[in-house]
Amino acid sequence: MVEVDFRLKMLLSSPYYGSKDWANSVLRLGVAECNNVDRVESARLQEVFYCLEVLEEAGFAWQVARLRNHLHLAVKKGFLQSLGREIDPPKKGVGGSS
Repeated sequence: MVEVDFRLKMLLSSPYYGSKDWANSVLRLGVAECNNVDRVESARLQEVFYCLEVLEEAGFAWQVARLRNHLHLAVKKGFLQSLGREIDPPKKGVGGSS
C-alpha cells in the first residue's frame, strides 16, 4: 500500500472527520499529490480527484476551489499532463500518417 493512500485512510477514520481541520488536511494531501512527480500520473490524478470528491461531498467549497487551483497550476507547471489528454487519448493516425 502506498504511504499517501494510508494517510488518506487515516484521515477518513479519524475522530475529527468532517471538521475544518480535516478538510484542510485533505487539501494539503491533494496539493502534495499534485506536485508529487515521483508517482505515476494516473495514480496522482485519481488521488486528487478522490480528495476533490470527498471535500465536495462534505461541503467544503473553499477547499475544493483551492485544490482545483493547485491541480490546474500543476498542469501549467508541467507536473501533470493536460487533463483533457487523460480523458480523450490521442487518436492514431493524427498528423497525416496512419
